[in-house]
Parts: sequence; C-alpha cells; structure tokens
Amino acid sequence: MKNWMGTVLVSALLLGSSLSWAVPAAPGVRTFTQPDGSTFRGQLRGDEFFNWVETQEARIAVKNRTSGYFEFAVIREESGRNRLAPSGIRVASPNPQGRQAASSLPAISREQLSRLRQQEVAARRQVKLPPVKRSP
Repeated sequence: MKNWMGTVLVSALLLGSSLSWAVPAAPGVRTFTQPDGSTFRGQLRGDEFFNWVETQEARIAVKNRTSGYFEFAVIREESGRNRLAPSGIRVASPNPQGRQAASSLPAISREQLSRLRQQEVAARRQVKLPPVKRSP
C-alpha cells in the first residue's frame, strides 16, 4: 500500500514539475498565410504552454479559432483569468487600414506577457488527483 501511494505522490510531483520544462518556440522569422491567401512575416514566441506570434512591427498576434485568421491581440478576462485574445483586426502585410486600426489598440508589454505566462503555467499546475479509495 505504501509503495502505491509513494508512486502516486512521485508521479504527481514529476507531472507538476515538468510544466516548468517548457520548450521555447522555434526561432526565426517566417511567413504566415491567412485563410484568404494574404501573408505576413513574424516570429513565433513563447513555449508550448503560452505562445503568440510577434509581427515585424513588434505587435502581438494570435489566431482566432473561429475564423482561422491571425488577428492583433488584446488582453481580455475569460473564465476569471486574463488571456491574449483576438481583437477582430486581421494581420496582413499589404493592409494599411489594418495597421492603422492596430495602432489604436493598446500595446502589450513584455511585463504583461510575462504575467500572463506565469498565470497560465500556475493554472496548469493545479493538477487534480482522484480521491484515494482505502480498503478496510
């Protein structure tokens, strides 16, 4: 019985600590293609737990899961936590109106990104184990 409980404890500790071993995003500038065929250049940033695209103009972009387009990001509260969310303004290189509209969005600082990542990792670390059934 003690071996089983020890195994569960060690497994939980390893699972919780493995979240801090995040692999960084692949470095380098690449071309991203939107569903309509337009493109923009940017870099993947972050890791597998918290990531985004940084455009060449140093703006943060995230993919809108509904439309499939990359959009400039804003910080919104969802489910009691702040998250990067699509703004509704699509990213595309030959789109001066999009750039102009994006400049009206509040900039997201490195400190804000760091706090969002810490919040995301902390939420993932809250691993809930099933209750242990004890035999009589």
